[in-house]
Amino acid sequence: MIPRPSAASAILAALLAAASSPAALADGAASTQAAAPHARLQAAKPTVRWDAASQVTADVTCDGKPDQLFVGYGKGGGKTVWLGVVPAGARRPILMAFPVGGQAQNAFCATPVRIETSPLVCADPENGERPGCKPAPGCMAFAMVDEACDSLRFYWNRDRGRLSWWRR
Repeated sequence: MIPRPSAASAILAALLAAASSPAALADGAASTQAAAPHARLQAAKPTVRWDAASQVTADVTCDGKPDQLFVGYGKGGGKTVWLGVVPAGARRPILMAFPVGGQAQNAFCATPVRIETSPLVCADPENGERPGCKPAPGCMAFAMVDEACDSLRFYWNRDRGRLSWWRR
């Protein structure tokens, strides 16, 4: 005599089958990938409190792939604002630190800071051509804004293979 499965085991089997369906697996993969950039930043710089709500997605490395940008704050006194960029497909995130307060050209005047994207423009009447800036379809510039002083503006410098910034 073969024992009949109980109602509980039949329900469990149905749940397992539904969870392993292609749609459920795709949803699980998408949520794992969405969490990955924040986790990669936390692993790269655990002394920073990375703000998951600050996440912005845009191609800022001009390779045609979406990158993930985050703002972070130094743990403890919060005297440092961090930029974390997780380039699509790259092994390491790009990390940049900026002081809060003081007279340094790269200092923020206040926190919190947010990221705003804009179309990449490689020249303007005030400053002329930006070194290493080369337009590419879908490539974006971005700014870190604190609402208290001029924002820091960023673009991908192709000649140097890294982000460059200026203040406006």
